[in-house]
Amino acid sequence: MIKLEKVEVNGKTYEAEIGKIESTFLGIEDHGILTFIIHIDFEGSHQGAGTYSLDQYDSKKGKTIGTPHMAAVIRSILETVGVDTWEKLPGKSVVVLRDKPWDTIRGLTNLPPAKPMYTIFEEIFEGK
Repeated sequence: MIKLEKVEVNGKTYEAEIGKIESTFLGIEDHGILTFIIHIDFEGSHQGAGTYSLDQYDSKKGKTIGTPHMAAVIRSILETVGVDTWEKLPGKSVVVLRDKPWDTIRGLTNLPPAKPMYTIFEEIFEGK
C-alpha cells in the first residue's frame, strides 16, 4: 500500500492516510437531521467522516428542505472516490485528509497516480 504523509490542497497542507471505505450512511439520523457518514478502516482502526447537516428548517415553508451544498458534497464524494452511486462507495480505497494525525477528517482525495480529485468538506459547506 502507498504511504502518504502530506497532501496540499488549495494552499493548505493536510496529513494524509490511506484507508478503505467499510460502510456508509446517508439518511435521517436520530435527531431528525439529514446527514452522511463514511466509515473508514485503517487496517484495524476505524474513523468516520461526515456528519454534516444536509438540510435545514425553512420557517417560511414550515418544513425541512435541502441545503444548497447538499448535492455538491454528495457529487464531490462520488467523483473523488470514482464511483457513480453512493452504494458503490464501500470497498473503495481513499486518502483521508486531516489537520494533524488522528484529528477530524477534513476531506478526501483519490489514490495516486490518478488525476487528483478532492473533497474538502468545509470548503463545500462554506460555498468555496
